Amino acid sequence: PFRLAPEMRDRIVDALRERAAEAVQYVAREGDIAMVRALADAGFLNDVELFDRQIERLRASNRTDCVLFLMNWQHDRAEATRATAPKRARDRFAL
Repeated sequence: PFRLAPEMRDRIVDALRERAAEAVQYVAREGDIAMVRALADAGFLNDVELFDRQIERLRASNRTDCVLFLMNWQHDRAEATRATAPKRARDRFAL
């Protein structure tokens, strides 16, 4: 029920990014879906390279639950981006 202030969350994410290799390993070894969701929501996995490293480490650790969550999370973000992108006039009037 308690949320961090955005400034504090950003500082924590920056600190995690400085130690990204250790953070990725820890999440794959000890994390659960709640931890992965919190990291994703905080913006830790917004970097494509870091997202790929995290998902590959989760796959290597047989964490299919977390991999599935991240794949759905990425899909939902892509859909939201497409929904807000303006469509070309040609696309709007296509038969």
